[in-house]
Amino acid sequence: MKKKILFWLAVVIIILGTIITLYLIDKEKSLIDDKSKVKASDDSQVHLLKYAESPADNPLKGFAGYQGTGSYSDFPSSLEFISIPLSEIVIGENKYNWKNLDNYLNEVASYGRQSIVSFYMDMPGHDICIPQYLRDRGLKIYKYSLVSPTKNQKEIGYSPDYSNQELWKMVYSFVREFGNHYDGDVRIAQIEASIVGIWGEWHTSTFKYGLEDEQLGQLAKVYDQSFNKTQISCRYPKAGTNNYEVGYSDYSFCYESIVDGWSQWNRLKSFTLTDYWTRNMGGGELMPQYVKKIFETQDWCLKKGESYKECLNALHPSWLLVGSLTDFAPIERENAIEAASQLGYDFTVTQARYMKQLDKGTTQMELGISVKNIGIAPFYYNWDSKIILVDEYGKEVYQEKTGWDLTKIQPDKKEYEFSHNISVPQLAEGSYTILYQVINPLKGGYSLRFANQTQLKNGKLVLGEFSIGNPMPKKSIVNNDNEQNLIKQYNLQVTSKYVNDEIKINENYLLGVRIRNLSSQYIKNINGILINVYYDDNLINSISTDWKVTKIKPNNNSFFAWNLRFDRKGIYNLKLRFLPETEEVEIGSVHVQ
Repeated sequence: MKKKILFWLAVVIIILGTIITLYLIDKEKSLIDDKSKVKASDDSQVHLLKYAESPADNPLKGFAGYQGTGSYSDFPSSLEFISIPLSEIVIGENKYNWKNLDNYLNEVASYGRQSIVSFYMDMPGHDICIPQYLRDRGLKIYKYSLVSPTKNQKEIGYSPDYSNQELWKMVYSFVREFGNHYDGDVRIAQIEASIVGIWGEWHTSTFKYGLEDEQLGQLAKVYDQSFNKTQISCRYPKAGTNNYEVGYSDYSFCYESIVDGWSQWNRLKSFTLTDYWTRNMGGGELMPQYVKKIFETQDWCLKKGESYKECLNALHPSWLLVGSLTDFAPIERENAIEAASQLGYDFTVTQARYMKQLDKGTTQMELGISVKNIGIAPFYYNWDSKIILVDEYGKEVYQEKTGWDLTKIQPDKKEYEFSHNISVPQLAEGSYTILYQVINPLKGGYSLRFANQTQLKNGKLVLGEFSIGNPMPKKSIVNNDNEQNLIKQYNLQVTSKYVNDEIKINENYLLGVRIRNLSSQYIKNINGILINVYYDDNLINSISTDWKVTKIKPNNNSFFAWNLRFDRKGIYNLKLRFLPETEEVEIGSVHVQ
């Protein structure tokens, strides 16, 4: 009896095991057959993106002109510096006229720019800028004369008595109310914790007007407490400022930045603040006397040990005030634009990872990108960004926010990985383009653009293409490593301007290309240049230009332009061919809507 029970128990176990095995096999098969969820992971799904220079007018970085320069200067800039007498805002005890500040901010924003905001009570060459109600109460005011650093003549200034406690009560109350109204205002890039000292720069030169370090440390504290979203910068590190989340601005950049004992660098070292820029934005002003001279010099240097590059590497500023941005000669202007582009962050996407061929009915796809910051400072605001899908006719069919935080990317040239699971809608069979865009919260503000060849001027970065249903057409392989014989021989460098844009069908479109001859000889053996236009990886037009590259001097460059038109929607890739070479140089893409 016992043997029979064991026999039938064994039979039951075998039957159950068979059923479970068949179920698992069927389950595994159903999982394999369910292709609605696709994850990008292997090397065959990697799409490499190529580098190209980013523009000098990327947002929250670069050269800043004074308020209003956007109305007359065409220098590429996304910032303006607003310097406001405090008496315009503080019109009585605990009474403020914010309309004046709003008018200034709105004017700058109308140019698509964001503002660096600074206040002052003492500006040589100007009338008294101290709130009237304090003057009526008998606040002592010192009159002095000071030689202007730019005009080389004496100017009259008026300083308050900084030992007066009512003055400081007014200052601290103003800062708190300022924070209540403007913390997180997208029109503002950074606020200078200024107000006191000559030019609002925290010093009274050789004069003794009662301004003490303890007061400056307290001012930094009040600014830090009042602004939790908007970046704050102080003129100098002082006792206590190292306890607060503030940056620092050097208003004698390239003159007193590194070498002297009282330089900004040595002040930062004394307070262990040389890495402040990894957390908080810094800026400053190119020494005003240097603006018309420094970019004519070799290494952009007018004082030994204070070259532009050395100062960048020491202080890591995101922006510099450079007057009206109109004082540059043609050669200086070109160098100044390059210098402006070296400030702050500089992002480049090295690769995108995704499935390039999806089955019809797919509902999810994982997208990954690798990003480097090849600049000198982080990006300090966590702006939203989104993924956009565009069909083969140029129509946006889908977009979704990513949640990616670019403030985490330090300028260490390391690759930072981001991924996002795209909930792909029920898309029709066909080809699609993946775009990525960081959104400037300022309406009409400058778009953040990556240092990539496929970056569109409107801020949308082309990450690549994929198809649903029928396989994508086989791509023609084009060698685009810029190592062709003639290009290598003359060490030619090709960069594009006015390209990577979004335009309408049959709209006139100006393509601009700068070609640099970095060799020591004139260019020979180039018989002409073709502009090759590709659509869906097919060559649809080859345009013969009249560009004379043989006239480019050694170690020099020339700018060339050509008008184009496009008669259908979609993304066009533009490439140059230097005859008689058969290889091409990719210069960018145009999105036609």
